[in-house]
Amino acid sequence: MIQRDINKLKSNCARLFFQTVAQIEIGRRPELLGLQVQGEQV
Repeated sequence: MIQRDINKLKSNCARLFFQTVAQIEIGRRPELLGLQVQGEQV
């Protein structure tokens, strides 16, 4: 039970971390966001 909660917390932290890193990268290179949007539109 506790182990499962810990794993859930870990995965949530990892997801938040990667989202933050992605936002920072997009902030540095806005064209990444453009590529992402184009990919979703196609």
